Amino acid sequence: MKKVILSAIFAFSALAFLPTSSKAQTTPKAPSTSGAQSTANRAMSAPEPTNALAAWSEAYQYAMSHNFGLQDSLWYANARMKVWINSHS
Repeated sequence: MKKVILSAIFAFSALAFLPTSSKAQTTPKAPSTSGAQSTANRAMSAPEPTNALAAWSEAYQYAMSHNFGLQDSLWYANARMKVWINSHS
């Protein structure tokens, strides 16, 4: 059951990290009259890892911070590293 759930999480995360066309990407909205909400509406994106080890480390840190457990975190990190290698080769 745990592997099924992790496989579903992996599939959804793979969809979330797929590159999209520039037309589909969201752009930051123009500042509105209220200054407090203008910063909250901006699109925030994390930089993509520059190498396979960075992708592994990022995934491992994510999994550990979300209470995946050691074995599941290692599995998730290895899977994310393989996805990064496949998409950059």
